[in-house]
Amino acid sequence: MKILLIFLVNVLLGAPIFGESLTELLASFKAHELRIQKTLETKTTKLGGSYQEALQKLQIKYQNGNRLNDALRVKKEITEVSQGKWPLTALRPTAPSGLISARKLFTKSYIRIQQEHGEALVKSADKMDKLLEKFATTLTKNGDLESALKVKAQQESLKIAPSIVGARQFLKRVGKSGGAKSAFRLRRQGDNIEVLVRYDTEGKVSFDSPIENVVEITGSKKEKGETSALRLGGFLGAEGFQGESFTVFDHKFDKEGLEPLVALDIDSGKVVEVDGKSGLILTINEKAKNPMISLPPGTLPPENVSSGFKITFEYLVPKSNRKVSGWSYQQGGGFPLGERTEGKIGKWKSEVVEGTSLSKFDFLRLYMSGSVGSKIADIRGDTLIVHSLRIEITRPAAFICESFGPSAESLGQSTKEVDQKIFALNGLLVEDKSK
Repeated sequence: MKILLIFLVNVLLGAPIFGESLTELLASFKAHELRIQKTLETKTTKLGGSYQEALQKLQIKYQNGNRLNDALRVKKEITEVSQGKWPLTALRPTAPSGLISARKLFTKSYIRIQQEHGEALVKSADKMDKLLEKFATTLTKNGDLESALKVKAQQESLKIAPSIVGARQFLKRVGKSGGAKSAFRLRRQGDNIEVLVRYDTEGKVSFDSPIENVVEITGSKKEKGETSALRLGGFLGAEGFQGESFTVFDHKFDKEGLEPLVALDIDSGKVVEVDGKSGLILTINEKAKNPMISLPPGTLPPENVSSGFKITFEYLVPKSNRKVSGWSYQQGGGFPLGERTEGKIGKWKSEVVEGTSLSKFDFLRLYMSGSVGSKIADIRGDTLIVHSLRIEITRPAAFICESFGPSAESLGQSTKEVDQKIFALNGLLVEDKSK
């Protein structure tokens, strides 16, 4: 990076013109990046050669001892190393002890080389980022705003460069000993926030596993938000943990009309104020047969991604009503969420209904209901005044975006939701994730 520093001094003094300065600055960085890559290749090639020599000696030992299967397994290891394969095929517990020991030494050395490479690359990128920041500042102060914007664009491109992002992620995943710290990258259904899941103190994946925020990769590489949870149990709302709920629907009835909700046999009227709080008047019309309100698709998780949720509905029952006194809640059609509820006559009530996915349908229906035994003719013309409706996911489902091997190598990445395997449903792991 010394060349870069000397070059930038000249740039900031104003000697070269902008176009040449930025081009040469980027070229210098690229050259330094190539040198780092060359160092990696040299070290891994040397390590691979040494490992193959040790394996050849081990193969001869097994051949001389008439251990055919062991000799063949070592021969397979030599082939994989010579082809540059990584990760190497996992060894079974029945593999020869000499090969297991040799593999451990090789893996530890290989991971250390990758760590050194990642550290060098990240250090170089961080220095380049500071140089570009200074460059942009100088151009801005000199009034060359267009050029400053171009430098800023290059600065952002550097931050999302695959090689740099990959190096940062690798360093996060790998422990000082060379073993994996992370087991999975998970996506939480509903808000699509992704986290790295680390092993717990017993070397397993459990609700006690620490988690870490990452930039999401599902759909597109874009930051979609962060969690404040520190453990997997909190992230998924597991029993015994302080859960982190998130809102998927939040509506205030502060203007005429029900959009985006859809009503059947219910007329929306004016917005009125009662006891200092405003609400929309909803009236069951005189020809009503099945008065209800339907929320948009996606407001409740379907049963294939079973999740726990909480509905908070604030409303008021007018004193003038004959029979209507509350609501009945259903997921989709015909899947009741608890018993019918009753509000407070003439007073606002903030009603909470908690439930779990019951249906393949992903929407909520609300039915204005009368007292037990009421007929449809009895409730026509009655009203309810609604203030707000909110739905929160309390125990979400989760899916695996990426899994990592014992040496922090990626075992596969899925950036499409349809390809991701289920990890947890309704605050419970779908299977034992211990490794």
